[in-house]
Amino acid sequence: MMLRRQDKFRSKRINGGRKRISDMARKRVYVLPNMFTTANLFLGMLAIIEISHYIDDTASQPRLYLHRACWYIIAAAIMDVLDGKVARVMRAESEFGVQYDSLADLVSFGAAPAFLIYIRFLRDIANQRLAALATVMFVICGALRLARFNVQRSHEEKKHFTGLPIPAAACSVISAFLLLSVYEINWLIRGLPLLMVVLSLLMVSQIPYPSIKSLPLEKARSFGFFFTFVLITILIYGLKDFKEALVFGAFSAYLAYGIGMELYKRITGRKHILARMLENPSLLNSDDDEDEENNGNGLDVSDDENGGDNTHFSHEPR
Repeated sequence: MMLRRQDKFRSKRINGGRKRISDMARKRVYVLPNMFTTANLFLGMLAIIEISHYIDDTASQPRLYLHRACWYIIAAAIMDVLDGKVARVMRAESEFGVQYDSLADLVSFGAAPAFLIYIRFLRDIANQRLAALATVMFVICGALRLARFNVQRSHEEKKHFTGLPIPAAACSVISAFLLLSVYEINWLIRGLPLLMVVLSLLMVSQIPYPSIKSLPLEKARSFGFFFTFVLITILIYGLKDFKEALVFGAFSAYLAYGIGMELYKRITGRKHILARMLENPSLLNSDDDEDEENNGNGLDVSDDENGGDNTHFSHEPR
């Protein structure tokens, strides 16, 4: 009896020690990935500071501040990509890192680009209600997008994002600004509030967008893949004089890819269903006959949410 009590006490002490170790492991903060997240937040705040300098009318070369803010936000997006990559390579993912990254993203890719576009273009337009709505809507939808990502990240957002990622939305706005700073495109300036609204809706949509997480750059790849990567780098360097148009074209293509693939899936899916019905018209007749037979027998057949059939007996008198 004494031996059993000693063994039971020893097992409780061991299990308690393991629980304390696991609790300490959950509370650990990985330094290197979170340093990239800190750099992301730091660059986002620098962008807001540069924008505030532009508001000062006595500042010399005011547009220079806005250009710096744009490149700070793009650099913050690079830091955001690197912190996730480093965390996965080091196997240093933690709940603290996820929440910290979301807070940094909301500042760098939500508040900073919305503030930039409002100060430079939207505060002078006639319809100030539309300008304020577009600016606030962008930040709110970005926050909702980040909250949904934190909930779904464990099982739904491995190889693709559900909705436009907030860094991509921010870089789309910034690339439009950089393009407008070089080329005076009047229709694009007038359409900036609409662009902000469209990007806001894309962030909270269900449209899948490819994730850079699915690119295993840390693993061994074929020579052709490496050569293509080098070729793209050389091409970008050769077009550095048109970097504003290049950045705008890259993010516009990313936006169009998600929308185009979603439309393609919907159209081809409907065509596939229609083709099956045309090839075998008896499918329609058999379904109608089956429904009539079930109704005649006092049965109510309905589809549940998972696609299954639920059969309910009718208690009405025949």
